[in-house]
Amino acid sequence: MNRPLTILLALIVGIAFFSCDEDDPTSSNGDASQILFVHAAHDNYYWDEEGDSIISAPSTNLFGVVFGNPLPTFEYYKAGGITFSGIEYSQYLPGYIIFGEGITDYPPPITSNYDPLTVEIKTSFGTTTGTISIPDSISNMTTSVEDTLELGEPLTISWSGSNADFYEVSLSYDWQEDDNWGYKYIDTSIVSNSVTFPGSIFTYNGEIYIRIQPINGPLPEAGTTGNMEGDGSGFLYYFDYSNGIRFNDIIVGSGVDYWLAKSSQEKPDEQATKKRIRKHIENTILGN
Repeated sequence: MNRPLTILLALIVGIAFFSCDEDDPTSSNGDASQILFVHAAHDNYYWDEEGDSIISAPSTNLFGVVFGNPLPTFEYYKAGGITFSGIEYSQYLPGYIIFGEGITDYPPPITSNYDPLTVEIKTSFGTTTGTISIPDSISNMTTSVEDTLELGEPLTISWSGSNADFYEVSLSYDWQEDDNWGYKYIDTSIVSNSVTFPGSIFTYNGEIYIRIQPINGPLPEAGTTGNMEGDGSGFLYYFDYSNGIRFNDIIVGSGVDYWLAKSSQEKPDEQATKKRIRKHIENTILGN
């Protein structure tokens, strides 16, 4: 998980919350208040720590952030009917608490009761809950060009088959100029099933990689209301790594000279690019 991006965006949410609503009417603790961010990620496999192996079975993992004023005591989080409590599942950081995947230990994955998924977080301020479902997969994606985009030509991407609350569209554009490499990474959150990137972006010979990720949860924009309630409020998101869709290798202009690419020391790390695309949700709604 891309935790720095996750924490940064969650921190922004927390700051906005406390600056705008210092006396939360949903809180039963007087001036005390709390707000949560919870990110649930589903996949078709998981890592078995005990067996030191990959298990091919559906599973869900959680990562979350709690803000409180004052900072509350974290007691547990519960998802898929499993309760996770103890210091190995949460960590106090300056001004907030993080919990779930990738803290001091990796919690066991949720392998049942994950769709819909009910999440419950308990702190000394009380309990906050939310329920959310995995969005449907994208069944088809098309682009305005088959495989080659002319320099300065706009690119339209369209898709169908999913009922997600919104979609994260990420575009990675790599190019080569004078034996040097450059890249541009663009992402956007939209509720429609089509997006157009202007031709002014594509001014160098290169390649484009696209990924569309369906996500359920409140659209990340100003004025959005959370979807968790109880003692405080929060934002709960859910996506499935396997139901996004990726389109590889749209050529821009004359593309890339791979002979020079092999000798260039400036080419971007391909694995890092793929990881950035895969973890894109954290970069936008939080990330990741």
